[in-house]
Amino acid sequence: MTIQSYSQEWQEVAVPPAPSSLSYERIESHQDQVASFNRNGFLLVRGFIKPDLIAAIQQGLDWACANYEQITPVREGFNVEDPRKWPDPQTPVFRKVGGLMDLSDSWRELCIMLARDSILPDILGPQIDLWRDVVMMKQAQVGREKPWHQDGVYWPFRPYNQVSAFCPLDPCTQENGALQVIPGSPVCAREHFGAEHQVSLTEEEQESARYVFMEPGDVLFFHSLLLHGSEPNRSDKHRRVAINSYMQRGLCHIRDEPHHECPQVLG
Repeated sequence: MTIQSYSQEWQEVAVPPAPSSLSYERIESHQDQVASFNRNGFLLVRGFIKPDLIAAIQQGLDWACANYEQITPVREGFNVEDPRKWPDPQTPVFRKVGGLMDLSDSWRELCIMLARDSILPDILGPQIDLWRDVVMMKQAQVGREKPWHQDGVYWPFRPYNQVSAFCPLDPCTQENGALQVIPGSPVCAREHFGAEHQVSLTEEEQESARYVFMEPGDVLFFHSLLLHGSEPNRSDKHRRVAINSYMQRGLCHIRDEPHHECPQVLG
């Protein structure tokens, strides 16, 4: 099987440094969780996923990477980092693995549970489809940066009624490229530019940016217009994150090119 290589010329793009980490506020009330999401554009929930499910998901990912040549790509399939950054020229370093919901019962359980047992029905409504199910790998010493951007601008649906669930499989630290967010930023779609399709931050936005340090089992739910980015992984620790992106059923597809099937996960 041919795997897709990340085709852009390797280039480090500076992500403005965040001054501090996001302060975590435990919110018990479901109504208050929804209000917090609407106010900030995200909701951080600690320990949302049980350790045994995390372990099963990690095993499924390891199996997929080891057997990629025998797997028919689903949705985004397999994508690798710039080969010049591979420690072993014969061994691919995966940047992204997609379509895992179709490959593993544990992944399917995760996708459905995140939609059913969270604030998503309050945000997206009772009928929810899965737009994206990927693991962003950001491997030790190799994983590249992702400049500031808004996911919804890339995606071919309007209105911007999509939410992603960011679920780390490894601890997310400043050294290995933890996500950075700007609270309260999902106000409108911004103009993106350059090969990396990034945005320029104002001085005020740079000052309000925060790292989101997380552990396996934590989940960050965030709106598709939330400004976010991450630095390169300069550590010797992987930063693998499952990102499931959900959308309200019936959104308008605004582009001519075909898109993959969006599985129904609720309703």
